[in-house]
Amino acid sequence: MIISNLPARFLLIPLLILSGLVTGACDKTGDAGKTGSREVKQAPPHVVETTRASIQSVQSKLTTSGTIEAGTRVRLYNEVSGKIRYLPYHEGDAVAAHTIVIGLDDDVIQAELDKATASREQAKIDYDRLMKLKKQLASDEEIARAHTAYDIAVSAEKLQQTRLNKTAIKAPFDGVISAVYVNPSEWVAPGSPVILIADLEHLQVETTDLNEIDAARIVVGDKAIISFDALPDVVVEGTVVSIAPKAAEGSGVNYPVILELNEIPIELRWGMTAFVDIELEE
Repeated sequence: MIISNLPARFLLIPLLILSGLVTGACDKTGDAGKTGSREVKQAPPHVVETTRASIQSVQSKLTTSGTIEAGTRVRLYNEVSGKIRYLPYHEGDAVAAHTIVIGLDDDVIQAELDKATASREQAKIDYDRLMKLKKQLASDEEIARAHTAYDIAVSAEKLQQTRLNKTAIKAPFDGVISAVYVNPSEWVAPGSPVILIADLEHLQVETTDLNEIDAARIVVGDKAIISFDALPDVVVEGTVVSIAPKAAEGSGVNYPVILELNEIPIELRWGMTAFVDIELEE
């Protein structure tokens, strides 16, 4: 054969090449086996919780500020002229309903009442006398005039009695004297403010900066959390009890909202600043 005539060194070359190929193949097979024998770590399973879909309300918060106001307050005015003779109360004094808080000098009015009473009594005597003489001497016209005079006298007496009653100015409800506008012995004309009485047992919050957009989101009955500038450690709950139907006078378009406090802190005073967080359901 032709191969047998070649030198021996030329026959070794193909054998060496074949041996290298076999060795490489074995190495790759071993590496593949090692790779296949490695453990693959699995990620832990995720816990998934499901629930039935439903429509629910979302709560949001509306923040505003306000002032503490008396639940009920009344400014009393003088209805008849006169000099102040009785003024025993001062600012901060508690008074009961129907207590006389101011008394005017009533000497002149009392005298006029006495005069009117006497006139009414005389008019009644004259009328009764004419009624007895009706069939003899008194005419129907005279009796009618006497009856009219008696009616006028009765009305005059009632008028003076009413004026006398108005010289005693009384508290309309249990409250606290919050302001006194007059002094003893001072002469006051009809229509003059004399005293301010307030019910401080039922303080409320009145908002001062609630604009028209926010006011439209509030309804009566909304709950609120209220804090106070002067009482940093005090927080109380409250409820919206009224929303003004008309914007307040002044700059901007603001609607006062009244909130009732669930409890009244002892240190709380009329006029203090309040911060209000109104809970809304949208």
